[in-house]
Amino acid sequence: MNPINNVVDIANYVMYETGQPLHVFDADEIQGNKVVIKKLDSGTPFKTLDEQDRKLDRKDLMICNAENAMCIAGVFGGFTSGVKESTKNIFIESAYFSPAGIRKTARRHGLSTDASYRYERGANPEVTVFALKRTAMLIKELTGAMISSDVVDVYPEKQKRTEISFRLDYLNRIAGKVINGDKVTNILTSLGFEILGMREQSYDLSVPPYRAEVTREIDVVEEVLRIYGYNNIEIPERMQSAITPRPALDEMALKNRIASLLAARGFKEVMNNSLSSEKYGSEKSNFVKLMNPLSNELSVLRMSLNPGGLETIRFNLNRKSEDLKLVEFGKTYEHGENGDFIESSKVALWCTGHTSNESWRKTQKETDFYDLKESLELVLNTVGIKTEKLKKTVFEESFAEFGMEYYFGKKSTARIWKFSDETLSKSDIDQDVYGAEIDWAQLVNILSEMHTKFTPLPKFPSMRRDLALLLDESVQYVEIERIAKDVERNILRTVNLFDVYKGKGIDPGKKSYAVSFEFRDDKKTLTDIQVDKVMGKLITRLKKDLSAELR
Repeated sequence: MNPINNVVDIANYVMYETGQPLHVFDADEIQGNKVVIKKLDSGTPFKTLDEQDRKLDRKDLMICNAENAMCIAGVFGGFTSGVKESTKNIFIESAYFSPAGIRKTARRHGLSTDASYRYERGANPEVTVFALKRTAMLIKELTGAMISSDVVDVYPEKQKRTEISFRLDYLNRIAGKVINGDKVTNILTSLGFEILGMREQSYDLSVPPYRAEVTREIDVVEEVLRIYGYNNIEIPERMQSAITPRPALDEMALKNRIASLLAARGFKEVMNNSLSSEKYGSEKSNFVKLMNPLSNELSVLRMSLNPGGLETIRFNLNRKSEDLKLVEFGKTYEHGENGDFIESSKVALWCTGHTSNESWRKTQKETDFYDLKESLELVLNTVGIKTEKLKKTVFEESFAEFGMEYYFGKKSTARIWKFSDETLSKSDIDQDVYGAEIDWAQLVNILSEMHTKFTPLPKFPSMRRDLALLLDESVQYVEIERIAKDVERNILRTVNLFDVYKGKGIDPGKKSYAVSFEFRDDKKTLTDIQVDKVMGKLITRLKKDLSAELR
């Protein structure tokens, strides 16, 4: 401690003794005989005790008299208001200041003092008056001074002590040892913690005001173990633990993986405007409207990625770019039932035009529903979601001519459709467009909960059987798949539709499906008798449920 003079040295001594910073002013320099705590305008000049001229910030808390600033509160005193050799009357200040405020002020001015060091870490608001009286008593005793006034204490709202719930079983789990409850009680009371209540294996504690750093249950554990002694916690000869690494799903890596996969299939990523027009919704649409829209065309936040995708397609078609594969990773917005806002992340795909350029080797082929379905299912299968295990239903929306929806459990995960002619006409598009969408949040949830297991390569050969089925046109392939998996769950591995035929030789209202069935047993080689038995059951069910005929 650097000696200054007897008065300042006494104040510093009490600070080291109690942890409470104090500041002594020359009372004759307090103009107007008034002390005011306030903030001054940014740029106000102020000369500190180190004779440095500083520019104040409007966030700095200052101790002032009726006319001028005297001290940067809790940090550093002023040059003119401090105690000098000529000082005859003094004014002693003992205060509590916000740790955050003092820390920011000290950093702004590049200052680090004994006072700021203690205030930044949290002083004890209950010791301010004691420290003040202690300082006054020592000054009177050692200098022969006379106390000329009573203590003025301004404490408008008493600071509440921190209360923490503390569990013995939590302490024992962290320590790796059972510590006696009476021992814990003695340690807590000796450290100044007030026990507000005790329940079985737990305490309700009030933290001493001078322990500002103790705010959590784990802090109390640290205090108990510090006194108990870390050397008294035995290290066991053997330690057992189960380490199951479960890294969190990296959404950015997942997005990049999907984007790279689609780019390899010819898709180009687009970023459309999140602002949209109400014309793309109905009267019942729960649009999130802007308070000050730039125009009527950009007055709401989009509820779907489709309007932006169709606008991009129209823009490119008008510039003779007719073969398009586009993908967008974006968000949609709408009002919830309770008036709150719902923000959802989506992945949207759009295809139109031809699948490839015309060349001497092959003719151009129009993009169709199944081209986009292949890309969508490739994305899902690549990230680990087997589409053959997803429930598939018919997707019906006003903007779609037809579509299909994929369900994981009871939640929709993805959907695919062909835009209706009416929707395309409103967007001034005169060629077929197909769209698909993945619910990003649902995809992430599925992958986060999914446990990937290694499946060894099959040791035994598989057997294949093909059926050519004559069915009503209204029957969907998914019904055949459902019945097949219902008939045989153990050895049936895959069901695949490899041909659809309508035309010559087929009655009107009918169609022909050529379907393959692959069988394999992981424990033994299958025989023709076993497979033929399953196929017999399958044919019987197809005839009964779908009125199927064998061709």
